[in-house]
Amino acid sequence: LFLSGGMRLLSHMVTLNLSSVEVARTILVTRSIIIPKSTKFLLPPVATAFEWSPDFISSRAWIQRQPRQAFLSSCHLYGCSPEERNKASVMSSSRMPSQGRKRKEKNAEEGGDAGRHNSINNKRQKQKKTVKNSLNDNDPDPNPDEWFNFFTKDDPLYTKYMTTEWGQEKREGNELFEMLSLEGAQSGLSWKTILHKREAYRKAFSGFDIDKVASMTEDDVEKLMTMKPASKNNSYDVVVRHRGKLNSVVNNAKIIQQMKSDGSIDSFGDYLWSFVDDKPILSQWTDVKEAPNKTEESEMMSKTLKKQGFKFVGPTTCYAFMQSCGMVIDHPMGSKWWREAEKRLKKRTGGYQIH
Repeated sequence: LFLSGGMRLLSHMVTLNLSSVEVARTILVTRSIIIPKSTKFLLPPVATAFEWSPDFISSRAWIQRQPRQAFLSSCHLYGCSPEERNKASVMSSSRMPSQGRKRKEKNAEEGGDAGRHNSINNKRQKQKKTVKNSLNDNDPDPNPDEWFNFFTKDDPLYTKYMTTEWGQEKREGNELFEMLSLEGAQSGLSWKTILHKREAYRKAFSGFDIDKVASMTEDDVEKLMTMKPASKNNSYDVVVRHRGKLNSVVNNAKIIQQMKSDGSIDSFGDYLWSFVDDKPILSQWTDVKEAPNKTEESEMMSKTLKKQGFKFVGPTTCYAFMQSCGMVIDHPMGSKWWREAEKRLKKRTGGYQIH
């Protein structure tokens, strides 16, 4: 696990319900280590993954300096037999990324055999391709009408949001300010977390009334930073205590006030909707893998808002905001929700766009 570079890959493997052997072999193959199929890696349960060998876990520098020795230590950790360990170590010795790269550079300087290294690289690419294809083969093929279950995991609040709010037009200034602030708070976190904390955010920021938020002081932000949940079992009744994100909400409210006072904008809602020419975009993708995480419109919105002084408004955040406010309808084409949106948009005064 720790040779693989983090827990993110593991989380994907667990999501796909792969066996422990498949998980271990996939991790090692994606690190360019060719492992014989007979090698059995007995992965401990995920729940105890953080409990064993803290000294080994913290030895990241040693792992980088001595990858082969670290690999052998991992064999001991995972419970390989001596025979399997010896066989794997022979194969790993010429295929550890750092050692392989150094050997290739040395051979190149000495006029070594480049064909040998091309052969090794081809084998690596073949192994990686095999893993990638196996993962794609194991991907679920969900009902297109329930495509968002991949994200909601049947969470009632999240599912209700996706079916009743997401992709629906929002035009009122405070409502748009709320969504822009929540999407900024979500940066680096899951939307489920922020959605469950939405009421806490509304309470903390006076229902996202732009004028009231703009009048908040540093002391008000400090109170939010020190606020603790009423119960240890429920952290949803307080906001995420990230000073930069909390300050950005107040900062953005002040920028909106300033833009209104100097005549730059008449309506914050009209201003934001101008980035899509006041016409919702109906997407045409059919598979969730085709859905973008940013577009030209979101990049332009991000660039313009940042120039005005807004914070936490990157292109990906802006695109998520556009989705949540109905500027973009990103349900898969042909699904129940897409068809309902198409009917709604055909009746819409001002029309819509198809991308």
